[in-house]
Amino acid sequence: MRARLTTLQRVADCLTSGVIRVSEDGYHPNRDQAHRMQLGNGMPVPVGDVKRFSLTVSEYYSIARVVPDARGWDVLRTGYAFALDDREDREIFAYHWHPDVPLSAFLHLHINRGVIDSEVTSQAGLSPALTRLRPDVADAHFPTHHITLGEVARLLITQFGVRPRRADWDTVLRAAEADAMR
Repeated sequence: MRARLTTLQRVADCLTSGVIRVSEDGYHPNRDQAHRMQLGNGMPVPVGDVKRFSLTVSEYYSIARVVPDARGWDVLRTGYAFALDDREDREIFAYHWHPDVPLSAFLHLHINRGVIDSEVTSQAGLSPALTRLRPDVADAHFPTHHITLGEVARLLITQFGVRPRRADWDTVLRAAEADAMR
């Protein structure tokens, strides 16, 4: 468990000074409901040095014996929610996996109104608060593969121009990605 928490924290350190915290009820093996690790208090945390974006991170897990009668325990990832917001607190996108929600139990991506550039809408005389996406896009759950916090961090650094807080960010993310493959 500590290894998983350490890996997530190292990845988070590439983007923010926020701390990954374990749900208040701690670790309990063979428990039906999942535990949660989250960035900060579960609210969006600024990323990078310019504060153009904020990130919300929740990862759900359970602790169980993989092999009956084995001495070791395994941390099993059971869900996640990673969301990126713009500086106006509008969600741009979110990756979700919540297998307990019947109609959207599969791995998916949400695209939200934060994708609309608020400067452009303001110049056009429109309120960013009133802009919206097409209903079919706004309501869609776009299928994805399993997404890790490392993949989200790499996306933010390489595609969204978030300046990494660690010089060794690529090494940290490669190690986290290799760990996720095990």
